[in-house]
Amino acid sequence: MRDKKFFKPSVIKQWVIVVYESERRFPRRAAEEMAFGFCQGAVSVGMQVMDSHPVIVYENGQGVIGEGRQGVLGSEKSPPNLMVVVLPEGGNQIYTAVKHFGESLPLSALKSNKCSRAKPQYWANVMLKLNVKLGGINSVLGEMNAALNDPGHPTIVMGADVNHPAPGADGRPSFAALVSSVDSTTAKYISESRVQMGRVEMIEDLENMCKAAIGKMFPQNPGDADKTGNCQAGTTIDEGLGHPTEFDYYQLTHGGLLGTSRPAHYSVIYDENKFSADAMQSLSFALCHVYARATRSVSIPAPVYYADIVCARAKNHYTPGTDLDLSETATQVSHAEGQLQAFRAGYKPLHANMANLIFLFPES
Repeated sequence: MRDKKFFKPSVIKQWVIVVYESERRFPRRAAEEMAFGFCQGAVSVGMQVMDSHPVIVYENGQGVIGEGRQGVLGSEKSPPNLMVVVLPEGGNQIYTAVKHFGESLPLSALKSNKCSRAKPQYWANVMLKLNVKLGGINSVLGEMNAALNDPGHPTIVMGADVNHPAPGADGRPSFAALVSSVDSTTAKYISESRVQMGRVEMIEDLENMCKAAIGKMFPQNPGDADKTGNCQAGTTIDEGLGHPTEFDYYQLTHGGLLGTSRPAHYSVIYDENKFSADAMQSLSFALCHVYARATRSVSIPAPVYYADIVCARAKNHYTPGTDLDLSETATQVSHAEGQLQAFRAGYKPLHANMANLIFLFPES
């Protein structure tokens, strides 16, 4: 990220820091230094920070997280557009509770041992995730794919995934997610998620999820190897390995950092656009370059990555302390349908304030 700027940097108008670590372990001076490093990191990638001296509040992580959050926001004259939370080491339970009550506000959760005296690269990585949460765009393709950038035929790109409970966790639901692009650069995505019957791979409510997504659309030889010995990113094989009659191919889209890189297998299920093989392969390769958390291409298209992240964080849509058993070891067998209805009833959809922002990333 050195000397690199975001394509569309966001603006932090007003923000607040909430520390769930004890003041003895994370003193106020450390919090102030952290805020300074945060601001420097934001400015280094082109973001604007209107308030360089945010309010710093210490909260008891053993108390009621939701009440603490409401108290912090209620004390501000105008609501902040960002909350930065400092978590203690091993504060996973606090993290889950904080993420639930942060559904209505962009939130960045940082571990106290990582953000204290952090180096510029750490803050650059934090900003990669934070910028898109605030409505910015990190990067776009230098040369847009013709299939994506035709003003006369706008294109929406979707990614879907289903997350299943662990083996033996009978009665627990699966979570389905759909992410959809909302701009011509395919760099900005919104998401929809649903609760459905456990271990069902077919997305039950896909039609309504697609309708919701459309309704949110916005205008607008060794010498050939890379430095690790792998094939160059973009290598595509569509003969010899694929299905004898179906439209499929293998494509390596990312440069390996260590070990052997693994290509992704693409199968075209339905294509009403009648793309040629070259056009389809160029499209999938292009989509591997717009993943917001990376400055290089990744192994699978960004919308598929995003859908997987939305599924993984679906458990945060339940109120902490709920009677619903979300543990991986739950083994209740009876009344599976009734339990599914309970999970659906308790599932909190994405807050309206966050509906048009990319609300996908787990924190550092």
